[in-house]
Amino acid sequence: MVKDTESKTISWEYDWDLLEETLSESTKMLMLINPQSPGGRVFTEEEIAKISEIIDRKCPNCYVLCDDVYDFCKFEPEKEYVHFANYGNNFERTITAHNAGKRFACTGWKVGWVIAPKDIMDRIALYHESAIWNFNILAQIAMSKC
Repeated sequence: MVKDTESKTISWEYDWDLLEETLSESTKMLMLINPQSPGGRVFTEEEIAKISEIIDRKCPNCYVLCDDVYDFCKFEPEKEYVHFANYGNNFERTITAHNAGKRFACTGWKVGWVIAPKDIMDRIALYHESAIWNFNILAQIAMSKC
């Protein structure tokens, strides 16, 4: 049985008060999905600036994991896409994730990559070599040529 939760229409606007209330000094990581799926909402430069300012104030030591797998997919080409990592001093705290499945419509290949500062990449590489055992070498080589 499904309980009626008296759902309401969700706004595609960001809830800044909720972000302010949720983040604190103990926050370790914030995940941003930009553009968002399935709705396709894209953060504006002003919104990226506001998110950055809130993070600087509320949790300056947290990392930001950016799921940017749809960054190539724009319905309004005249609007500039702003990567969170490229705004202000955000690169040093940002891990940006991409994958071939979304970018090249080859989901079965299971190839992904991240962009991050060297100290973070070193830790990711250490984890990767001990946690990932089977991967598609041919797909990785193919993706490196794109």
